[in-house]
Amino acid sequence: MGSGREALTGGLHHVEVWVPDLAAAEHASGWLLGELGWEIFQKWPAGRSWRLGPTYLVLEESPAMSGRRHDRRGPQTYAGYLSDNQGYEVELVATR
Repeated sequence: MGSGREALTGGLHHVEVWVPDLAAAEHASGWLLGELGWEIFQKWPAGRSWRLGPTYLVLEESPAMSGRRHDRRGPQTYAGYLSDNQGYEVELVATR
């Protein structure tokens, strides 16, 4: 990696981004993902996913943007949940 830094041994499994407008989010982010080497993986009416190696990223238009409880818990899972004042939510999940 250069600069005396060592490569990371873990990895990111997936990222889900819930958005209020899928078309706008895909227009704003899809081109960048392509430029970074991500390939379109799946398409469905309310979402799109891109894959890079074993990691995938999802953009999904969802009415469930402000759930009160996280439903993916377990001893081998690490998750982070972020939201902003515009209603965008990001869920990061990684496993050991």
